[in-house]
Amino acid sequence: METMPSTGFPPLDFSLVGLAESPGLKWVEFFQGKYEGGTGRPVWSVLLAHSVKNGGLIVVKTAPRQRWDREMGGEVEGEVNNGWGASDFAFDLLRQMTDSGRPALEGEASLKGEERAAYNRGVVTFAEDHGSEWETWESARWTLGGQNIEARIFRFAHAWAGFSLDDQDRYVGVIAYNVTDTTVHLAEVDGSPYDFDFSEPFQLEDLQAQIGLRPDTDSIVRAPRRYPDHQVVINTRSRVISATETRRRRRSNFYLPE
Repeated sequence: METMPSTGFPPLDFSLVGLAESPGLKWVEFFQGKYEGGTGRPVWSVLLAHSVKNGGLIVVKTAPRQRWDREMGGEVEGEVNNGWGASDFAFDLLRQMTDSGRPALEGEASLKGEERAAYNRGVVTFAEDHGSEWETWESARWTLGGQNIEARIFRFAHAWAGFSLDDQDRYVGVIAYNVTDTTVHLAEVDGSPYDFDFSEPFQLEDLQAQIGLRPDTDSIVRAPRRYPDHQVVINTRSRVISATETRRRRRSNFYLPE
């Protein structure tokens, strides 16, 4: 594992997107970045979480396009990709939603034994298969800064995920749990409403320090019952992957706190 430097990651150099109106609790859920030579490189995505009415949760993901495409679809270990771009962004959203949106840990709906193992094996392949078909997803209309933008969404169990390509500089994605309305109103934000300072160098430890202050969202992100979608994931056969694909998947997971 790479050593985490004391200087951390450099200040954020792209504008974040969050909910335009969010009076409930909000926090920084996750960011993706890496260290090279003991130095934190500019992160390539940030996820902001928002508690919404009726027990819902909306996570908004922002990624600068050029950096995302380079990190997720550039030259990896000597192999050159064509660049996954939007498909890889769609995959990442679906992977997170499918993994977190499994049935509750306990009770009749919970996954046990081989079912749980099969679900774990199927998550990535399910997300890849459907992420690559993002152009066929359901259409939705969002707003960003008061302007209408077109989006594509994919429904899964009690959740849905989607993203828009209308912003030329950023991929803007949303994962929503227990939220029926697919029309979201977004705006550019900074870290202050989320109690996080992105204007200074930041570290993984800064994110971990917030964990104890967040609400317990397990009961929101986990499905209250089994849906047919869960069985589809269980039945999905995982594939043998290349070294390039292994690195790509690893990069999708930087740096999720325990």
